[in-house]
Amino acid sequence: MDRGRLPDEEDADLMRVPDNAAGPGFVPSGSTDRWLDGTKYRVGDCIPYRGEACRQFLSGRSVMMTSESREDMYDIDRNLRAAMMFINSAPTISQQCRQISTNVACFHMYKVCDPRSDGKRVLSICKKDCEQIEVRIAKSGDLESTNLQCTQKCSIN
Repeated sequence: MDRGRLPDEEDADLMRVPDNAAGPGFVPSGSTDRWLDGTKYRVGDCIPYRGEACRQFLSGRSVMMTSESREDMYDIDRNLRAAMMFINSAPTISQQCRQISTNVACFHMYKVCDPRSDGKRVLSICKKDCEQIEVRIAKSGDLESTNLQCTQKCSIN
């Protein structure tokens, strides 16, 4: 005879959600989701990036803290992961465009610190490179329009 489950057994099952519950393309976040926990910083400090969304591109680099709130910084990573999930699941977007858009998005959303400076200078995509990216994307027909914010100065040689 089945006597049912105890309330604490039911509570334990509430927290068990299968990895595929969010649909195709979803990648569950691991411990890197809260990469700033335990780190003391002030706005303007450069901290080694240990997040998930830009791991491939920003591994070994530091990003400038732009908010006192850790949640604001975590939101950047979550929003980037969501955008990348959309881009990676779109069948009309080429692999080259996916790679370029990921790199540009990481550079745009995080202020990447210049390792050659005193730690207070950020790198930016120069106008020439930014425009070349826009032209390539437009030629490929991957995206109807781009919304890159190009800067006049080049900080990457």
